[in-house]
Amino acid sequence: MCGIIGAYGIKDAILALVAGANIQQQRGHDSSGGIVFFDDPSVEPVEVRKLGRVGDVFTELRVNRMKGARYGLVHCRYSTAGSAFSKRNNQPFTADFHGPKGECEILTYIHNGNFTDPFFGRMMTTSDSELISKGFETTNSQLPIEERIFQTLRLLHGAFSLLFLYRNGNGKISLIVARDPQGIRPLCYAKCGDGYIFASESVALTIIPGVKFEGFVQPGEIIVVDEDGLRSYRPLKWQNQRKAFCIFELIYFMHPCSLVETDNGHLVYIYQIRRALGARLQQMAGAPTNLDVICSMPNSGNPHAEGAAVAFDVPFELDITRNDGSGRTFIAPEGLILEAAEGKVDERTLKVLRKFGFYPNALANQVVGIVDDSIVRGLTMRVTMKLLRYYNGDLIKAIYVLVASAPIRYPCFWGINIASRSELAIHQAQGDVETLSSNLGVDSVTYLTVSAMVGTVSECTGKCGQGYCTACFTHEAPTSILNPVYEREWAS
Repeated sequence: MCGIIGAYGIKDAILALVAGANIQQQRGHDSSGGIVFFDDPSVEPVEVRKLGRVGDVFTELRVNRMKGARYGLVHCRYSTAGSAFSKRNNQPFTADFHGPKGECEILTYIHNGNFTDPFFGRMMTTSDSELISKGFETTNSQLPIEERIFQTLRLLHGAFSLLFLYRNGNGKISLIVARDPQGIRPLCYAKCGDGYIFASESVALTIIPGVKFEGFVQPGEIIVVDEDGLRSYRPLKWQNQRKAFCIFELIYFMHPCSLVETDNGHLVYIYQIRRALGARLQQMAGAPTNLDVICSMPNSGNPHAEGAAVAFDVPFELDITRNDGSGRTFIAPEGLILEAAEGKVDERTLKVLRKFGFYPNALANQVVGIVDDSIVRGLTMRVTMKLLRYYNGDLIKAIYVLVASAPIRYPCFWGINIASRSELAIHQAQGDVETLSSNLGVDSVTYLTVSAMVGTVSECTGKCGQGYCTACFTHEAPTSILNPVYEREWAS
């Protein structure tokens, strides 16, 4: 999962791009990068690619060097293929090519998603995104740029929302946008004066002054923006395929203030869907009936908990608080060992220890419902429940965990960093929810069923339930899997 944003024809584009990237920072914390093109082809593009968050990478000094450019891309990375700590894997990726008369062309791009194809040839990085530049160099340079992009992508499989900046041999700049035929990852755009801005999420666009939200890039669509305006290209091969938007985007990843694609003509926000999912928990078999209070696993679990509290008719209290700047533990890279006051721990565990604050004795002598959006590895829940009992003097009567999604049972190779079943909490419990409850140190765990989860989302959006990817819940792959490593894990 990554956050992408790109601009064409916007004065001092870098200012809008950094603002938009900052607000969709939840999509990736590993690294940030960006590039800007200037109107004068004799002026070299300015690029920044560093490990760290957007605010740390795009310092005032670096931003000042990028001012004056009207075209640019910014990316925040969450690694799903390739090392999280390799600077070579940071985006954007830029490559030079020769045009039909031998003139120099520049193509730079950023990618949200993950390809399920095997790596081929000699790669400069360990990122699947490099497959794009490898493919582009084999295309016919005399074709229109949208056709060249299609020829690059048509043999690739998996999830991709892509933004390209391209300068041809005559110095003409184009912004090209592509979304896979299944529409697995989000992508939308807005008008800004005479220019356009594209981003993973609408919240990254609507915070920019003067923008007019236009809508979503359609699955299987390529859009080109250049000096002649905006044009859409929909290759026939990409049409009439099954749509499979990632349902986990709606449950967890997307910003709560972002808009959702719907088929009912209504404006629907992520926040509304999450409240509805939380409310649906009250209808599940085995859901507790004696709750005194509901708390959330903040911050991503807050909307779900609000909905659950209304449905269960009990108070919602913020007795677990989120410490600013702690980051998301699920998307923290594994294996980075840090020396800390808590001892030698990996980064994920350290993030959990520092992530939450607790009000001492606030929940003593109460039956508590803890609502979370999902349980992936279970580390956050397990450590937090120990701390919750500690800060309440072990006087909590019972802790019932309510999960506003179905059990995550399978890996994902389409943009979420779940590489194997063995790392999943439900797998470690041999698929048994009672064992999982014991492992987490709670009295019970209640999940939504798959049908309740998909049905609730469909009721909100008007989309058919078959239009969502539920691979990590149901083992139904949205695309072919050709990477042999992925194939083995998927079949295991």
